Order: sequence, then C-alpha cells, then structure tokens
Amino acid sequence: MSLKMQKLEETFEYFQTSNPFKLAQLLDLDIAYIDFPEEFYGYYTIMLNVHQILINQNLSPEVQEKVCEHMLVHHLLHKGIEFCLDADLFVKLEKEKRNEKYLHLHRKFKSLLSV
Repeated sequence: MSLKMQKLEETFEYFQTSNPFKLAQLLDLDIAYIDFPEEFYGYYTIMLNVHQILINQNLSPEVQEKVCEHMLVHHLLHKGIEFCLDADLFVKLEKEKRNEKYLHLHRKFKSLLSV
C-alpha cells in the first residue's frame, strides 16, 4: 500500500467516517458553495490561515459530494497547496479512483458511511 493510501486509511479509521462533508467539518475545513462557471467544479484554498473548500453550487448534490471528496483528499495529501478542479480534471480523477487500490479502500470503509 502506498504512503498516500495509508494516510487516507488512517484518517478514515481515526474519524470513523469516510463521508467527505463530515470529515471536512472534523478537520476544521470551511466549505462554501459558489456560483462558479459551469466548467469550474471546485477550489481548495487557504485564506487568512483558514483552509477552505469552494464548491460550484450549480452541480448536482452527488457531484458536489465527489468534488468535496477530491478537495479533502488534496488537503490531506498536499496541505498548503492550492488546487483548482475543472470538469476535465474531475473526469480524469474519477476514472483513476476506479483502480483496484481505491476500490479496496472504498469497500473497507463503505460500512463507516452510516456512522
């Protein structure tokens, strides 16, 4: 298992959830919904020492959750580095998530979603 995957797994275990909105709250990340252009899905930034996830308010709730997940993972693995998620990158990252390592991790913590 890669160090990145191990860090994610430890975070999920520590907080007993893999729900990205719940994890963001537990990690003191601010989430705001912004009227971004259609191709702009989300942004991770640090303003005045506050880590923020900005999500396009025009996306479906399901896509907003996935955007939050990507931003949260970015925060955990690349803390302090701003990140912009557009439609093309979102599609690419969603495809990458489907690899075997992600599926293993997702199955392992699927039961935690109800916690």
